Amino acid sequence: MTTGQPSSFLAFSEDTIRDAQKVKTSELDGVPSENEPFHGYFAEVDEVDPADASSIFEEAQRLCLITELRHCEVELHRASNEKKTLRLLLDKKEEELKHLRSELTKAREYESELEKQVTSIMKKYGLPLPSSEANTSMSQPQQKLDMIGQLRGEVDQVRAECNEWKVKMDALVVAKNDALAKLLALEVQLRNAQGSNLVQVGRIAKLEASLVKAKAEVVEARAEASVIQGKADRTVAIYLKDATDAQMELREASDQEKRSNDYEIKQAKLEEADAKFVLSSDGDDDVEDDEEEGAAEEVTPGEEAGPREATGPGEIAPLE
Repeated sequence: MTTGQPSSFLAFSEDTIRDAQKVKTSELDGVPSENEPFHGYFAEVDEVDPADASSIFEEAQRLCLITELRHCEVELHRASNEKKTLRLLLDKKEEELKHLRSELTKAREYESELEKQVTSIMKKYGLPLPSSEANTSMSQPQQKLDMIGQLRGEVDQVRAECNEWKVKMDALVVAKNDALAKLLALEVQLRNAQGSNLVQVGRIAKLEASLVKAKAEVVEARAEASVIQGKADRTVAIYLKDATDAQMELREASDQEKRSNDYEIKQAKLEEADAKFVLSSDGDDDVEDDEEEGAAEEVTPGEEAGPREATGPGEIAPLE
């Protein structure tokens, strides 16, 4: 609906005035049937003069316009409630996004510290540094960060749509106020016309045309409110589904990262224990070799003296 263009009740062309006069004349000349919505107002139309009949017709049009305005207010209130619900959902998603950012920061700090410890242990014991697995583990936080960025983009999109709906609802409020102002002005003009009893045909035609135009604007505002409500319902449903899927994927990625970190910790501890065992085994072998060499040195002099004592003086040792 275009609300920026000013409208006036008296700005009509001659063709519009003639058409309105024809419609008024045809409606006043004919006798309404029982199915007509304003049959009660025309029950005794034959017994009154044309001026009173015109007043009755204008009063009926005014009541119809008031009914349409009430419908428009109900639709506007409903759209406002949808906006509040969407705002609460947006605030909730922003809190979830902050929580996910905090968890990602903690996970990255923990992973960085763990990587430093593993690298230090491997350098200490001369073990080869991991290449592909480390790159894979380092890419997981980046994937999580990308997922959070995508979720932030969805939140920004919902915020933009919310602002757009707010602008449209403000336009509807302006249109409703404009229609209400027109209705009040029309009621004042009708009272003045009824009080003076000098209602002219051209003025009645202008008022009727104004009523028709105001009614069309109210119908258009109601249709636009229905379209906005439908878009809001579809957008909220799609956003809830996308947010649920993104949260499930993020939880699965967090669980996989946690299991990968636990496995790397256990593997590092096992490699550290193996390295300590290898070092301790090398030290024990060196000690045993030293002890065996000392025992050999102690036994050698006795073995050399044994054959000499067996020969005795003046005897020759037997040949082996």
